[in-house]
Amino acid sequence: MTRDRRRHGGGEHRPPPVRKPPAPPPERKGSRVLLVAILSCLIGFGAFGYSNYMKWRQAVRVVTLHPTAPILPPNSSTAAASPDLFWGTYRPQVYLGMKTRSPRSVVT
Repeated sequence: MTRDRRRHGGGEHRPPPVRKPPAPPPERKGSRVLLVAILSCLIGFGAFGYSNYMKWRQAVRVVTLHPTAPILPPNSSTAAASPDLFWGTYRPQVYLGMKTRSPRSVVT
C-alpha cells in the first residue's frame, strides 16, 4: 500500500523551493533587565561622584580667605589684650565647663 514516487525528469521544469524569511531572534527579557541594571549603576555612580565633588568644592571654599581686610587686628583677643575674656564658657562643645584661651591650656 505504498504510493509510487514521482520522479522529475530532465524535461520537466522544477519550481524553485520556497524559502521562508529567517525569523528574528527572540528578544530575551534578561537583556533588558541587564541594560536597566547597568544604567541605574551608572546613574548612581555619577550621582555619588557629583556629591563628593560638591563636598570637596565646598570644603575648598571654606578654607579660602576673603580678600578684604580682617575685622579684628591680630592678637586683639589674647590674655594680655583682654584679661576679662581669658576664662569663660565661650568655647563650643563645652557644657558648663571653663576653658582658657592659652594655646597650652591645662584644662583642655
